[in-house]
Amino acid sequence: MNTTKIISVSSLAAHRTASLKAQMAILGSVLLPVPTVLLNGVASYSMVRKQTIDFMPLLEGTLYLCTQQGQKPYLFLGYLTSVEDVFHLKDFIVANAHLLAGVFVDPISGDNGKPYIHTDIIREWPQLLSLATFAFPNITELKMYSGIPSEADLESHIIAFEIRFPLLNYILTSYCKEKKIGVRLKTNSETSFYFIHM
Repeated sequence: MNTTKIISVSSLAAHRTASLKAQMAILGSVLLPVPTVLLNGVASYSMVRKQTIDFMPLLEGTLYLCTQQGQKPYLFLGYLTSVEDVFHLKDFIVANAHLLAGVFVDPISGDNGKPYIHTDIIREWPQLLSLATFAFPNITELKMYSGIPSEADLESHIIAFEIRFPLLNYILTSYCKEKKIGVRLKTNSETSFYFIHM
């Protein structure tokens, strides 16, 4: 059986289970990891050490091997380390869209109302959201990319985000409804709803 593969471009941390490490634990051999940066621990640790990687040759080679095996993989984008990453990935997606089954993005940019990547990357992330099939923003990230002032209410941000990215399917994580936390699913068929965590 020819299982669909997922090429995942994101960070890889030695300590804690986040990003590529979490994906590998769940997806196993379905996942083809392409690390953007190696870390000894997640950002909340003190004394975090980072080693950035020129990941584009690895990404290009991974897609090439998939196509040689007759596979049309999904591309997943997560943690990026520089604005150049955004530009390289945009060019890669545009050039190889016909070889990809779809593009999923987790625009890892911030949480709890605060950004944790450089503002240059935040400014350019919408280029990748515009090319994506599906996204997984949290509330902070949705507000960052809605294009309206941050002090607006959440529903206004949701409307603005959907106007800015009209073809994007997404799951909004950490969505609160009636004092319960869940997720909100938006699909291109215009149906929007949420699930409550049990």
